[in-house]
Amino acid sequence: MQTKILMALVMLIVAILLGLSAEDEMDIGTKPPWCKNLQYSRQTCNPPEPGHPNCAHTWEEHCILWQKMSDATKAAHAAEEQPFDMWIFDIARTQSEETRQMRLQQIVHAYDECFTQRVRANDICGEMRGTVDKGHRDAPFTRCRDRKDAVLARFLV
Repeated sequence: MQTKILMALVMLIVAILLGLSAEDEMDIGTKPPWCKNLQYSRQTCNPPEPGHPNCAHTWEEHCILWQKMSDATKAAHAAEEQPFDMWIFDIARTQSEETRQMRLQQIVHAYDECFTQRVRANDICGEMRGTVDKGHRDAPFTRCRDRKDAVLARFLV
């Protein structure tokens, strides 16, 4: 039993040493500590990591792109989660044309921002050679542009 444990430890040490030397030869750098916080349990882009033949980035570049994609996604969600129900209620009940126009402009701006940021996140994912699934490819249109068009059709009659 001691022999099996000893052999397992030796194999583990060899594997670790081989793994470190292979990474050094590829000159991809090391993963920056701040990048460790960018990993998600449910990744939608799944780009190859530095060291993979399909990845042309160092860890630093990879993490910067990942952060930009994350920021764009957060901005899209923030724009999408504006208080539209309250604004639509204001448009429907107000007699003031100025208030109606202001609320419509806020809605249009928020949905335009949603569209822009979702497209940006998809583009960054592509730059990282990740896979943008159909749902995320269509989201700028289904979640942003179509909703904006529906609001405009409702109130610009």
